[in-house]
Amino acid sequence: MNEQSTAYKPVSDSLQRLKYLSYWLDNRFTLPGTKIAFGFDSLIGLVPGVGDIATGLLALYIFLQAIRHRCSVPTLMAMLCNIVVDVVLGAIPVAGDVFDVFYRVNKKNVDMILQEVEGKAERAKRVKLTN
Repeated sequence: MNEQSTAYKPVSDSLQRLKYLSYWLDNRFTLPGTKIAFGFDSLIGLVPGVGDIATGLLALYIFLQAIRHRCSVPTLMAMLCNIVVDVVLGAIPVAGDVFDVFYRVNKKNVDMILQEVEGKAERAKRVKLTN
């Protein structure tokens, strides 16, 4: 493996871990007889009070990874808004638990990170080709 390809490996490993985490948190299980997916975020959120705080902290971990990957301020603000909406509405008894199944904040935020990082890589590749 050449030096250039190993330079991108830690980033891709990190992104792969984020995709895996969002899968487990938001899409790991399916309600039998339906196509409705849910994950541990929805299950942990069933625990009154503590569950919503715990899932909010997991969402903040993904947010911190976005900072680590140098996502833009507009992306970070959108991610933060997603987290606030998820935590506030998720805290409503019963309705918040249903909301958590469909909102999938972690998948949304990881998708935003992936889109931004892949966009930066594509722009860098185009700049390198023109030089």
